[in-house]
Amino acid sequence: MRIVRQFLPMALAITLLGGCASNPTPKTAQISPKDIVWRDASPEQSVVYLLRTPHDHSQVIASIDGMNVATLAVSTYTAVFLPPGKHRLVATEAGAGDGVSPMLELDLKPGERRFFYLSGLLATQSQASRIAGALAGPIVSTALYLNATGNRTAEKGSHSWTECSELDARGLASIASFVASVQGTP
Repeated sequence: MRIVRQFLPMALAITLLGGCASNPTPKTAQISPKDIVWRDASPEQSVVYLLRTPHDHSQVIASIDGMNVATLAVSTYTAVFLPPGKHRLVATEAGAGDGVSPMLELDLKPGERRFFYLSGLLATQSQASRIAGALAGPIVSTALYLNATGNRTAEKGSHSWTECSELDARGLASIASFVASVQGTP
């Protein structure tokens, strides 16, 4: 009986380990990108896709020519049909009422399809220089200051519309949800 008590825990441990070895871990789920089907514009119109990036968590209202066309949360996108010609694109943070993106002038051609993403800027250049100076020293801080571009000087919470390729837009749309634009857009 004493031998059984000594070997019972060992036998139990071997059995459990053997069970783990015989059951392979399950395969990870295969994630396939969503099939994205872009809408075509008629010859009398143009279509503009407005996309949000996944890292920016504010909700914004996209406006074209002063008319709100869609409310876009994080990882969403929409398609807006417009007549060819010049248009002004801007975004406002939902509830803020003030423009948070610089106005982007669009010049659309008949039948054209274009893609724009809205990205939030995380800090001003002076804030980035102070952080870099504290973490990496004055040389890095000075280099950041000297290499600053106009896009990096916007205040925290501001956004910027940037045109992107169809391939980049497809990547953003594959991880986003489509949101219908407001009817009666210009």
